[in-house]
Amino acid sequence: MGRLPEILSDKRLERAAGPGAFARGAAYHAQNRVDLLSLDDHQAVARVLGTEIYRVRLGWRGGVAAGTCDCPAFDSTDFCKHMVAVALTARERVDEGTRVDRRARLVEHLRQQGLDAAIARLLSLAERDANLWAEIEADAQDALEGDQALVRRYRSEIDAACHVSGDLGYYAVGTYADGLSALLDRVERLNASGRATAVAALMTYFLEAMQDVFDAVDDSEGEVSSAVQRALEIHLAACEQTGPDPLDLAQWLFAQEVNSPWPAFEGLRIDYAEVLGKAGMAEYRRLAEEAWAATAAKDRAERYALREILDQFAREDGDLDARIALRSANLTGQYAYLDIIKICMEAERQDLALKWARDAVWIFEDAPNVNLVSLAAKLEAQAGRTDEALAHLWRAFERAPHLALVNDLKRLSPTEVVDRAAEILTAKGLLAMLFELQLAEGRLDAAWEIADRHAIGDWRLKALAEASHQTHRSQARAAYERLAESSVSLANAGAYDTAIKFIRLRGQLCDDPAAQAAYIADLALRHKAKRTFIQRLNTLG
Repeated sequence: MGRLPEILSDKRLERAAGPGAFARGAAYHAQNRVDLLSLDDHQAVARVLGTEIYRVRLGWRGGVAAGTCDCPAFDSTDFCKHMVAVALTARERVDEGTRVDRRARLVEHLRQQGLDAAIARLLSLAERDANLWAEIEADAQDALEGDQALVRRYRSEIDAACHVSGDLGYYAVGTYADGLSALLDRVERLNASGRATAVAALMTYFLEAMQDVFDAVDDSEGEVSSAVQRALEIHLAACEQTGPDPLDLAQWLFAQEVNSPWPAFEGLRIDYAEVLGKAGMAEYRRLAEEAWAATAAKDRAERYALREILDQFAREDGDLDARIALRSANLTGQYAYLDIIKICMEAERQDLALKWARDAVWIFEDAPNVNLVSLAAKLEAQAGRTDEALAHLWRAFERAPHLALVNDLKRLSPTEVVDRAAEILTAKGLLAMLFELQLAEGRLDAAWEIADRHAIGDWRLKALAEASHQTHRSQARAAYERLAESSVSLANAGAYDTAIKFIRLRGQLCDDPAAQAAYIADLALRHKAKRTFIQRLNTLG
């Protein structure tokens, strides 16, 4: 455990959990809310007293701290305040040279008491804990039933758990997801007890039932998506034990991947590859190819899913032509060409990438895409055709100016690019972009000239003022005065705070403290009715 203080350093823990959770976890540690159950070279297991008692398992194998906690926050953060508290406690105990294994002592004690005594102790606890009693009772009933009766009963429970009446809003979805999770807990225990055949059938039923609720659930926090993902994992684990018919499994998985709206169903073929085997994978491919041949009648989402499946097969085969053909089926937009160019480059076929890039630049020359033109110019330059690259860039800039194109032009031809670009922007009356060009190039005189003559917006004026502290102090000072007035006029607490920042910046550029004091006094007089602003202004002294 020599590296543990480094792995569980404050800096790393704060980065993992965030400043707020780190601070609360540190407070839990300081308040001795962590009850360590075990601590060894690789992990700590503990209970943490929060609003409830939460169980935390924290490991650091491989130099990175990670683990689990059964608190609600863990599902969305992956590293909660309870984990921080356990990490700090473990680090402290390591410094003291302490190892903990209380669980082993309990196991040995219960073993010595004998099975009957352990059963009596468990039932005594269950009599005082309704949830524990219900869990044991449900497990006992599951163990007594055959697969057919078990599946029939659980199907009814799945119907009840998955059912949504109307739309399920943000504040109700957590309770719904908790119900799904409780059901999946029980099914997972079934799988662990050797009921894989029943579990595979139940998870198939569950996953099909969940298809109907996607549009009715506000899953902003991803709680229901996580339940669907977990159900797929349970289904896969059951299939690994039962070895289902690969053709039947391929057909079912294919239908889910193509038609399901849940993100968890993307790439199913990859997750189930070992269970599908060669026969199942061949069937999956046959189904995709057959469906792709009939995609004229398919909706856009299904067409995209089919393309992704076939593209993965083609990628594995190293078949670039097949990958291009999939994309060539729909070349109505510039992004389709960009996609083809990129896969050609990934395959180190720069010659083919350049051919597609030239075609795309020519086809879309009246409405050029910056990324497409930039990529075409890069490929031309790599092929030793700098003049052609420059021509692509200038044509695009003249039709649809963009500062990213200026940067590309400067890399290829550093002289006179900015002046020519400025002339084009001036002729087109694109003063905002002209201002940003002059500012980016450090041409502050030209930028101030635009700012003095035209309304450029507060955020642009702020950027110009910040760049001008050393060279245009009086103009920057006047800009901060304008920005402060603009913020005060918004008349809210946040805007007042912003105004104070501008006033302070104005003071840094004022060589006469008396003049700054007079400026502040004038502000106080003119805005005396804004009491919240005056309170903040008084802090400036």
